[in-house]
Amino acid sequence: MAPWAGLPEDLFRTILEKLSIGDLVRSSAVCKDWWDKSKGIRRKSSPPWIFYLERGLYLVQPKLFDPCSRESYDLKTANRTKIFDFIDAAKLCASKKGWLLFARKVEVPCETLFLVYSPISNDYFWLPTLTYHHSDVATFSTNPTAPDCVFFISYRHLGDTYIATYSSGKDNWSTQKVEFGYILYDQPISSVVYSEQKGEFYCVCVGGELAKFAIVGRRWDVITQNRRPLKELAAKTWQHQWLVPGSIRHWLFQYEGQLLLVFLVRNLKDRKYMFSISYFDWSQNRWAVKDNVGNFAVMLSSLSSNSPSVLLSRVEDAEDCLCKHQVSSVSNLKVYGYRPLFFTCKQYYLVEPPCAIGD
Repeated sequence: MAPWAGLPEDLFRTILEKLSIGDLVRSSAVCKDWWDKSKGIRRKSSPPWIFYLERGLYLVQPKLFDPCSRESYDLKTANRTKIFDFIDAAKLCASKKGWLLFARKVEVPCETLFLVYSPISNDYFWLPTLTYHHSDVATFSTNPTAPDCVFFISYRHLGDTYIATYSSGKDNWSTQKVEFGYILYDQPISSVVYSEQKGEFYCVCVGGELAKFAIVGRRWDVITQNRRPLKELAAKTWQHQWLVPGSIRHWLFQYEGQLLLVFLVRNLKDRKYMFSISYFDWSQNRWAVKDNVGNFAVMLSSLSSNSPSVLLSRVEDAEDCLCKHQVSSVSNLKVYGYRPLFFTCKQYYLVEPPCAIGD
């Protein structure tokens, strides 16, 4: 039998094409030759993996959980101890393309540190420090290792709203002041998402206004001025429900060309979590409740956390791993992953697995 290294490339790729994305990632890491041959092999979308820090008596072990194989994998901690300590005290801002973007506020001196980390490859790098300001609203456009990737953050200063971008090869953040059109003061940006089709970042503020930022030309445009708080929009969905005060949270998504707002609230009566999805109706220039969500599921980590990671995932062959959208409750999301996982870690993060090596 010929050794694996001597297999014809077409036969080798045929074998790799039959592997799950998890096995494909592990196989490609064997050597550089296998990595090169694995590039371009695309797999269908799979449910998000879970990255978490498992706490022992003396050590913290970072792990990656694959819901399809129901297996957890230990990540190497050599030369990574400070990285995992940083993650443990940071806030997750974005999860995309297998990469996580973390932000950590420092009071003295006043600054924000940004870390980009991939649990899949165990690689990381730092973004320039945002000095004199705090920010935890951030995202990025594509694979962070790509030369055209753009990082986007928002922060407040003296009642004004600012945005900043950074890309590979730059020395620091490029900053500019933006406005939503308020007479007295601007509301802070609460969520941001990137549209790959249009090459624009879409931002929603606490007041419900929607704006966009075009990378080319660095142009900022306010799309709508609802002056209708998002809490009012969410509360209308549950107008006959008793809601826990201050429990309404929201996240902005871009899914197959649509802008979606996911609302999460907690019922005061039974303490269960409930959520709904609104979409932006471009013809009416307003947000509207989405009744039919189609073949995708909403995935949330750590509902009790102030910074849960949230992903949209297609529902295909992984229905045993996912909970379909239910307007009444998302309590069944506890079936996603192993039960012990929820008690052995402080926080866990959803990781979007790549569809192909090198994505």
